[in-house]
Amino acid sequence: MARILAASRQDAMTASGRPHHTVLYIPTYQFKNKIHIGKLRAMEVTLNIPALIAESAEISSDDIDHLSLPGFQSIFSRAARQQYESFPYEEWLFQQFTGSRCKLNQLPVASLTAAVDGLDSSTGWWMRADPVYLHPDTHSLILQDPKGLSLTMAERDELADNVRSLFADYGASFHTPSTSRWYLHFAEQPPAVTCTPLFEAIMQPVNDLLPEGAERRRWHTLFNELQMVLNQSMVNENRSYYGQQLVNSLWFWGLGQKPQTTSPAYGCCIGGGDYVQALCRHTSNRHRHLADGITVSRYQDNALIVDERLLSAHRVRQPGQWLTALADVEREIMQPLWQGLKRGDISRLRLLTDDGSLYAISPSQARAFWKRLRPLSSFLLT
Repeated sequence: MARILAASRQDAMTASGRPHHTVLYIPTYQFKNKIHIGKLRAMEVTLNIPALIAESAEISSDDIDHLSLPGFQSIFSRAARQQYESFPYEEWLFQQFTGSRCKLNQLPVASLTAAVDGLDSSTGWWMRADPVYLHPDTHSLILQDPKGLSLTMAERDELADNVRSLFADYGASFHTPSTSRWYLHFAEQPPAVTCTPLFEAIMQPVNDLLPEGAERRRWHTLFNELQMVLNQSMVNENRSYYGQQLVNSLWFWGLGQKPQTTSPAYGCCIGGGDYVQALCRHTSNRHRHLADGITVSRYQDNALIVDERLLSAHRVRQPGQWLTALADVEREIMQPLWQGLKRGDISRLRLLTDDGSLYAISPSQARAFWKRLRPLSSFLLT
C-alpha cells in the first residue's frame, strides 16, 4: 500500500546539522523491513547511523570489503564531503529535536521516556532507576546489556516490592511502568548528583561510573543497599536456578525536568529506540519503526532516519554482530535510498558519521558513473 512520506529540499545546513527546507512529497512502500521509495516528487533525507565508523583494532579492511555493500560504497564515493559539529549521538538527537545542547550526563532522558510509559512527567524531577545485572569480574563489577534480562511482569512487581521502601528517605516515589524502565520521581527537589547514562556504562566496570556530586556518598550507600536486598530476592533465586541473569542492582541515570516543548524538527522520524520515540512524542514529531509502514501529514516536510543496530553491537563489543548489522543496513536502508537517488525521487541525501563528516549527495552526483568507487573500508575505518 502506498503511503505518503513528506520530505524537503535543503538550501543550507547549519553548523549543528539542522536543515532549512521547503516542502515536497513522495510515497513509500514497506515490504519485509525494507524502505521502498515510490515515485511522485523528490524528497530530502537526513540519515544518521551511529557507530558507522569502526575501529581498525576490532574490524579489518578485509572484513568490510569482502561484504557486498554497493549502496554504501556508491554513496560514500560520489557524495560531497563536508564537516559538521560532531558530538555524541544522544546529545545530537537532543539538539536536533529541542534546539538546545545538553551534555550526556545531564540529558533529561527519564522525564521524556516516562511520558511514553504513561506517567505524568510534567512536574518535578525524574530519574531512571533501571534493573541491571552487574557481573563480578576480577577487580570490579561489569554492567551487562540490560536487554539480556527479559523480566516478566510478575518478576518486575515482586522486585519492585522488595526495594520500594529503600527510597522513602530520598524524597522519591518509585514507579515501574515497564519491565525494563523504572523511575524515581522527586516532587520537591532533585538529588545533588550527576549520573552516567546507562548506554555509556554497558560492558564497563562500574566503580568509577557511580553517581557524583555533593550527595554521592548517600547514593553510593543506596547502591550497596539495593544489591544486598536484591541478592536475597526470591526472583533472583529462581532466575539463578534456571540459568538466567540476575537483577542485582538498579542503575540511576537520566535525571532532569521535562524540557520545554518545541516545534517539530522533522516531518517524520524513522527508526531509533525508546529515547528517539520519546523525543518525537515530546516535539509532536511523527515516529515510525523501520519495520513499519510510514504515514506523514502533508503539512510536515522532511525525514530523519536513524538506525542504532551498529551502535548496539559496538556497545556490547561484538565485531561480528557489527558486520552483520552493516550488511542488514545496506540491504534494508542504503539500497532503497540509493535507487531513489538515481531515479531522482530523492533530491538530497545527507549521511552523518561519527567523525564529524557529512556526506551530501544529489541525483546528479549519484549518476556520476565516471567517478571511481573507492573501497568502503577507506571511509569506515579509523
